[in-house]
Amino acid sequence: MIRYCFSFYLLIFLVLLSYPICSQGQNKKMNEILQLAQEENENNHYEKAIALSQKALQYAEKDKNTEGIVKSYFRIAYSFKGLEMYKESLEILKKIETQYEPYLEKNQEMLANVKSLFGNNYLSLGFTDQADKMFLEMLHIAKDIKQDSVRNLLLFRAYLSVKAAHQSNNHADSSSYYLNMARSLVPLISKSEQTVFYYSVARFHLATTGNLDSATWYNQKGKLLDSINKSKYYLMGLMQSAIILNKQKRYQESLDMCFKVLPIAEAEKRNNFIFSVYNVTADNYKGLKNLSKQALYLDLYKKKWDSMYVLKQKNTQIAVEIIANSRLTSFSKKQLKNTYMLLALVLLVIGALGVLAIQIRKKRQLLKMKDVEMRTLEGKVHTDTYEKIVELAAKNSPDFLYRFSEKYPSFINALLTINPELQPSELIFCAYLKLNFSTKVIATYMFITPSAVQNRKNRIRKRLNIPSDGNIYIWISDLGS
Repeated sequence: MIRYCFSFYLLIFLVLLSYPICSQGQNKKMNEILQLAQEENENNHYEKAIALSQKALQYAEKDKNTEGIVKSYFRIAYSFKGLEMYKESLEILKKIETQYEPYLEKNQEMLANVKSLFGNNYLSLGFTDQADKMFLEMLHIAKDIKQDSVRNLLLFRAYLSVKAAHQSNNHADSSSYYLNMARSLVPLISKSEQTVFYYSVARFHLATTGNLDSATWYNQKGKLLDSINKSKYYLMGLMQSAIILNKQKRYQESLDMCFKVLPIAEAEKRNNFIFSVYNVTADNYKGLKNLSKQALYLDLYKKKWDSMYVLKQKNTQIAVEIIANSRLTSFSKKQLKNTYMLLALVLLVIGALGVLAIQIRKKRQLLKMKDVEMRTLEGKVHTDTYEKIVELAAKNSPDFLYRFSEKYPSFINALLTINPELQPSELIFCAYLKLNFSTKVIATYMFITPSAVQNRKNRIRKRLNIPSDGNIYIWISDLGS
């Protein structure tokens, strides 16, 4: 009996002993997954990062590990921000803030990061005042952190973030002040983090001073560091280069840079970069006097704005709710239930919506100007393209068929669908008929006799199965319309 009791208690002891070992194993696994998620975020692979963070969250919730839960949620919120899914990011951040407040009070580094991510979401949605408030809170929290390396990094990021918010509000003096505060910390942080500082200075010169030489120098300095350290800000550097080159009227070089940015932005689903690329590309084609391409990218720019506007409306609603609820919570804690305070809250929300409405109105005015420009271009492109094609035909230029196919792509495709064996010379002849050139004009352009033109018409009838009693000009004109 004593032996059985001993065995029973020994078994319980071993189970209890193994529990912390299993728990430590799960924590290690969770931390390894979160590290992988962070690396994917750094490489802008946000969807992979979300999948990894959700897996880490399962481990943390199973083990009731509060730190792991908060870190996993934060990684997911960070990834959603990267995917420009601001509503989802803000909802998760609000969950962290409300459900894990005791943890955040003890972990100032995480609290500072949460404030930072809140601010970046607000800044992207156009709530610059609320973003500024979050970044300043982050700044005050960071100053009290004892570990030097962590404090310096968070202060550096906070200064640059406040600078960005003030720059968005056209506060040049305060933007310059916070930029210089960040500059003082540059020697104390890693090379990969320094990259964003140089891009930030370049952006300051582009937006505030207009000094393209300084903007170029700082942009190149950032890209040089990027070539060594491959920071997550690499795309920002390329886009800045495209903008700088455009402002320097080096349109072809800017265009080449835009086409380098576009596939990366599309692969990473970075809508803001795609939007910027379309805008700068259209301006480059304008500078190169390629009106048809300018019109094409203006149209893409407008369509991208329309899709982003719908998404921004959805995201803005949750931002306003969170801002309003934050104010209400603050009042509740201080037991301020005064009617005037509630009225101030209402005015705050109305003010936020008013700022958004002004931004949208300005954007719509810009888009209206773009629309007018595009409609003007479309009319001009139609005339200019036709005249250019006729000019190339008159010169019997080898570029004629290429330019013609750009304007009438469905016509060439329709011809080749009927007879894939058509030769380039036959396609050119059909193009002349599509342009309604007379026999005499075709003979002049092709350096042949009118009778030879008639013979070619008869040959084309056979090649395309055009009825002998049908008007070849009408038949050709209707093809591919």
